Amino acid sequence: TAALAKSCGLTLPDLRERLRRAMEVDYAAVEAMQEKIARMLNQTTEVHVLSPAGANIRMKVNGRKARVDSDSLPYGETYIAPWEDSANGVAVIDQAFFRGRMVEKFLLSFKGGRVVDELAKDYSGVAAFCDLLGVSTGDKDRIAEFAIGLNPGVTEPIGYASLDEKIGGSVHLAIGANTRFGGVNKSNLHLDMVILKPTVWFDDNLILEDGKLVPEE
Repeated sequence: TAALAKSCGLTLPDLRERLRRAMEVDYAAVEAMQEKIARMLNQTTEVHVLSPAGANIRMKVNGRKARVDSDSLPYGETYIAPWEDSANGVAVIDQAFFRGRMVEKFLLSFKGGRVVDELAKDYSGVAAFCDLLGVSTGDKDRIAEFAIGLNPGVTEPIGYASLDEKIGGSVHLAIGANTRFGGVNKSNLHLDMVILKPTVWFDDNLILEDGKLVPEE
């Protein structure tokens, strides 16, 4: 719609073009990669994420079941609910979006699974995040999701989560609700935040390097 395009800072034809590119991918290849990453994730104890912007965060996923995206359009991600008390480190979100506001290099510090600090050069962006948490309930500040985006037709964030979280070679973390896919967090918030060009380890296995899938030996 025109309203959605405006909220993303795009023209309606540009938004339609981005959706078209995301939809006109080789879905058989996307599905195969989703399933492959899910199988690997199901055999993983700890996920470690690094990024050029400074992300360095670890979380436990053993015993949790990875899911694949097959009921949305466009699709292209594999995701899991980490253990809610296991996230430790720093997530640096290249472009975070809170109620339509874009905040560059938004830093979230996690300890024991919860957000314990937030930082950005633009303090009004921190205030927007805190305002969002202030009107949210329940486990709003606790890790909810780890996911890898796998749609090659999506290449950059625009502030529309249904596209942003599918960026090929990206990672997104979420805080808030996750009971829908195997977690225990209850909240009226589920906030996805994308990390670009990540390097990702599943235990000792390098999965992504600077946003590119690592070929199997």
